[in-house]
Order: sequence, then structure tokens, then C-alpha cells
Amino acid sequence: TLATDRQFVRDGSSSAGSGTANFVFNGGTLKALNTQTDWLQSTTASSAGQNNGSTGGTVNTNALALSSVTVTAASTIDSNGFSVAINNAISGSGGFTITSSSGGGTVTLGGVTTYTGATTVNSGTLSLGSAGSISSSASLTIAAGATFDVSSKGSYSLSSSQPITLSLGASTIGTINSGSVALALGSAALTLNITTATPGASYDFLTSSATATGDLGSVTLTGSSFSGSLTQSGSTWTGTSNGYSFSLDQTTGALTITAVSAPHEFSVVIVGLFGGLVFLPRPHPPWYISARERSARMCCPLFYFTLLTSLPISSSLSLLSPLFL
Repeated sequence: TLATDRQFVRDGSSSAGSGTANFVFNGGTLKALNTQTDWLQSTTASSAGQNNGSTGGTVNTNALALSSVTVTAASTIDSNGFSVAINNAISGSGGFTITSSSGGGTVTLGGVTTYTGATTVNSGTLSLGSAGSISSSASLTIAAGATFDVSSKGSYSLSSSQPITLSLGASTIGTINSGSVALALGSAALTLNITTATPGASYDFLTSSATATGDLGSVTLTGSSFSGSLTQSGSTWTGTSNGYSFSLDQTTGALTITAVSAPHEFSVVIVGLFGGLVFLPRPHPPWYISARERSARMCCPLFYFTLLTSLPISSSLSLLSPLFL
């Protein structure tokens, strides 16, 4: 980890010669210790445009833009609760994880980046400047409580070539903030990664004063307790998984999750050879035998059936096995 409150610049003084200064992300972490508006010097700037650190220091009045910025392996940018901007055109085969070890914080990418690795927002906010882009990134993942902010863009479109995963917990979901910009859905493949076995009733993944346009390409559920795909009807995607019903409005980003009532179970006990029927409510799994049912079964010869139904009682009756006691 490289933690610093200073700005990275190329020395343009006569004593420095005409060399180059290349900044390479190669799998480590760059951690901010101060606010930076141009963390990796992207333009030739006066001393007023430099941040010489919260503890003071000499400002390089001959600072020049860095020669290049590349990412060659999966690397991390930690805003550490500060607001930092990297305005360079970043290239390379690696990707970035955006995080904030102190909560909050924003990392702004202000240049047209062409890196092709994955982009993950683990915490805090990843923001795109007015000229910023991550369109070449292989995928975008936004953790529950984290934000991808494109509100500074004049327009923004998701892409079918860049799948998006939004994680959701018991009360929070990864969000996209488009502000007053109408987000174009661009047939993007959306995955909802549910990290809790008991999700909340409602979530909003889109923060915007404008409705989204176009369609998502697909909506898939993943997680240790959920799986499957939702089906589109108009602007709504619906489906069920593991006892929950899901409904997603793609124009507003509103996700509604409802617990589905479990089927009611009854035991049908035929008492004696010509006796009557006794219905015993069974809220338990089929293999569970209640004390009441066990007493009924011990009274005389019987056949044992299980009736699976939801109210009103359906006509489905499945014979599990005849048990003679």
C-alpha cells in the first residue's frame, strides 16, 4: 500500500532534463491521506493547482503532466474518506477496486480510460467526471451501500458488453446515481447478488430524477440462497426464488421483494378399517411426526397419507406409503 497526501507530478525543471514519468498500477493499493483534485498530474499546471500535502512541503512550480498511467493487474484505489480525482487516460489490461477504508469518500475518474479489467466499487463512491469513461472495462460490480455516480455526464448508457452486478444485503443495495440524467439501460445484463437469506421488502438501485430508457438485457439472481432469472413484461421483471417473489421496475430501479406463503400441509389419517377421516394440520416437514399424530396412528390399523395444499384446499393427494401398525 502506498498511502500519501501528496500529488504525483513530472518534474519539468531544466535540471530534470526531458525524461518521462510513468505511473503503473500493478496490483497494489493507492491510499489517499488528503483531498486531491488532480492526484496524478494530468496537465501542466501552476503551483496553485498542486496539493503539497497536509503537512506542508515544497511545491514544484515546474510540474508537468505524467507521461502515462497504466494498470497492469487488479489494483485498489482507497479514497480513505476523502474526495480524490484521477483525470488521466488510464490504459492497460488490469482493473480497479474502489474502496474507502474510512467510510464515504469519492474517487472520480475524469479521463477517457481504456483499461479492460473489471471495475468493482466495494465501498464509497466511484464517480465519472464529465469526460470520464470506463466503457472498456470488462464488468462493473457495485457492493451493497456503494455507489456508481454518473450524474456529471451529459448522458450515460449501460452496455450489453459490460455486465453489471449489484449486491444487496438486508437493507442496502449497490446503486447507480444518474442525477438528472436519464440512464440508458443499453440491454445490459444485470445480476442481483443477494448476500442475505432474508432480504428486505424494497430497494432502489437507481437514484435519479429521470426515468431510465430502453431495456435491460436480462436480470439474474445469485447468492448462497437464491438463483434463477426474472422474466420481463413491459418495464417490469418478475420471478420467484427460495420462497420470495421479486419484482423490478427497470425505469425507476425499484425492487420489491415479498415472502411467498409456504404451502399448508395436512396429514390424513384413516382410523380403523372403516373409520372416518381425521385432518391434522402439519406446519412441519413431511418427515416430522407430531405427538398428536403419533397418538392417532397408534390407536388402530391405518393408512397414512400426506395432503399438500394451499388454502383453499386443492385436490392434490399423494399417497406416501401404507403403514400398518
